[in-house]
Amino acid sequence: MARATGDIGSAETYRRLFEQGSHWIDANLFNGEFYIQKVRGFRKDEIANNLRGDMGADNTETPEYQVGGGCWRIN
Repeated sequence: MARATGDIGSAETYRRLFEQGSHWIDANLFNGEFYIQKVRGFRKDEIANNLRGDMGADNTETPEYQVGGGCWRIN
């Protein structure tokens, strides 16, 4: 959208961030067959107030119902 509006500087920044993020995800989360989820828990006081809610894990240090090293299979 930045390129479409003529904001070439922002478009280049967004493209660079996309490329860096894409490379990081491939290097850190792809196991050669599929992408994995690295589950990292945080203490509640480490989570910004505006990101906390009343839904989700009761224990934010060991969140339940996470896929982790597995993957969802859709047939």
